[in-house]
Amino acid sequence: MAVVALSHLDKRAERSIVHPTAPWLIFIYMLLTVAMGISALVKGAIYPGIAGIVGPTLCWFAASGLKGSLMVGTSRQKLVGLGAAIAFVAIGIGIVYHSGYWVDSSATSSLASHGAWSDSLPVG
Repeated sequence: MAVVALSHLDKRAERSIVHPTAPWLIFIYMLLTVAMGISALVKGAIYPGIAGIVGPTLCWFAASGLKGSLMVGTSRQKLVGLGAAIAFVAIGIGIVYHSGYWVDSSATSSLASHGAWSDSLPVG
């Protein structure tokens, strides 16, 4: 009887930890991150394009490491995991902020704001 109850608890715990849509959300996040970074690289912005890929990836690593350190380990390991997560997030956001990378919904406004079209637009 005890073995049946234990296996039932294991299955319930297994279902509660991993949600079936979680891998798809991570895949979509990484796909969008890489697509936007490559888009910036194609437009000629080398440093912002690389920062658009590396920065969000570091933040994703920080979130994964923090989750892992909080789920297992001693209190010292949890504290070190929190510190590492803060460091990775700070570096990732710092790289993105320093590069000037941003996601703009309209390509014409970002080109016009940098003056890329100022010579080619007809006046009057």
